Amino acid sequence: MRIISGEFGGLRINIPKNLPIRPTTDMAKEGVFNTLNNLINLESTNVLDLFSGSGSLGLECYSRGSKNITFVEKNKKCIKQLYSTTKSLNIRAEIILNDVFKYIRKTSKKFDLVFADPPYDFSEQDYLLLIKEIQKNILRNQESILVLEHFKKKTFREIQGFMFLKNYGDCSFSFINQKSG
Repeated sequence: MRIISGEFGGLRINIPKNLPIRPTTDMAKEGVFNTLNNLINLESTNVLDLFSGSGSLGLECYSRGSKNITFVEKNKKCIKQLYSTTKSLNIRAEIILNDVFKYIRKTSKKFDLVFADPPYDFSEQDYLLLIKEIQKNILRNQESILVLEHFKKKTFREIQGFMFLKNYGDCSFSFINQKSG
């Protein structure tokens, strides 16, 4: 895994092969952050990285100036790796071992930018519930953004708050804001 830009730009982070993750490619990550640069000021952004795995997206945010990063992951090996990575880079972040849905329902924190990268075998119902819960409970306001990573054959264009879609190979990113009303 490589951090693309910012304070740690170009830095490679070794991720053990036994982690049950599907890392976001450098090309996709660079495209997503080029898009985000036109939408949000990362330096003043509270970031939530759900299904964080290696923490690639949250770490990229930190490198680009976001200093309020929260990682939520239920796999203990991934959590251990996140602690190791943040410690080695001297990054202060909140790392939470929890099921994403439980966290979303319990937390009172609001975020400006939320990344969600659920497993590709996530059901359509689970995706819709995830989006609804994030819009309702997590996004701070109308300018807040959910970046949902998913298999390219899934579509969320009908979701209220859907902004646009970016495709990178088999991977797509739906940009969604807080639905109005």
